[in-house]
Amino acid sequence: MSTTSSTRETLLQVKNLSHHFYGRKQTVKAVDEVDFELYPGETLGIVGESGSGKSVTALSLMRLLPIPPRLRHVGEILFHSHIHGHTDLRKLSDDAIRQVRGAEIGMIFQEPSQAMNPIFSCGNHAIEALLAHQRIDYAEAKEKIIALFAKVRLKDPEQKFKAFPHQLSGGELQRVMIAIAIACQPRLLIADEPTTALDVTIQAHIINWLRQYKEETNLSMIFISHDLNLMAEVADRVLIMRAGRVVEQGTVDEIFRRPKLPYTQGLIACRPRPELDQKYLPVLSDFREMGNAKVEELVRKGLRPSGERQERKKLLESQPTVLEVENLSVWFPRQRGFLRKSTEYTKAVDD
Repeated sequence: MSTTSSTRETLLQVKNLSHHFYGRKQTVKAVDEVDFELYPGETLGIVGESGSGKSVTALSLMRLLPIPPRLRHVGEILFHSHIHGHTDLRKLSDDAIRQVRGAEIGMIFQEPSQAMNPIFSCGNHAIEALLAHQRIDYAEAKEKIIALFAKVRLKDPEQKFKAFPHQLSGGELQRVMIAIAIACQPRLLIADEPTTALDVTIQAHIINWLRQYKEETNLSMIFISHDLNLMAEVADRVLIMRAGRVVEQGTVDEIFRRPKLPYTQGLIACRPRPELDQKYLPVLSDFREMGNAKVEELVRKGLRPSGERQERKKLLESQPTVLEVENLSVWFPRQRGFLRKSTEYTKAVDD
């Protein structure tokens, strides 16, 4: 992993970033006076509960949030751009920020189905970025995108290129989104829960591939995730957010081995521990109730009594069968042959 130093030049520096939504009865401080920096080749992890401000922070960096009259949006987002030099992204014109999006800063959105236009094919979504930012013709762009689809482990990448978003699963759409985000080889990649819709084997491949790609291109990443185990694996430094504010930050080792605040200690205690037989996962309220208890004490509180799992398994196996499935198959027609004499199928469920 990369290391940072105060003598190194930052790629991104965020100062006093705030995003407040003013309602009729209350003000929602989605992001409140957030400060951090990011260095070339570094991965910065952002962790927090739902509603802590992680995604709003990411969208603010890309200038993708609407600015209605009843909103307070202040702060500086200083970025070292090849196109515009050292600049505050908040002060760029709409045309200028569009030059940065995709070309220098890519983003993997949390909900790819909502980020993609249903009337365009997946291939056209990806090609749009290449044609907008690179001197390249359609045929060459198509070749590059199909190669990227294969790298992110999309089966039959040429068919996926022609497919529309509704024809792909959530995991396939997420891989399309990853390919789109890195198509123009950006300097900074913002990944908002990039592996949420993926199964564990594809997730491992994507993470390893992103890590290798990052090392080869000196890519910087802002990685947002609820998965603390994954965060410990991919990040160099970590920000802990709560109610729109950064409450603690440090290296991975500092945050996961020596957390200072009770809130951070509680988050870490709530991680699933595969090596332990836990009857239930502790939550933050458990940690608050135990006062100054250490993380390990809280984890031990949720351990399953010895022998309970075996007894429950025997009880369940002694019950009569409720549902039995045999030879279940679900095939979807994918491509018709000449004169419709043959058909290719996607075997979603096969025997």
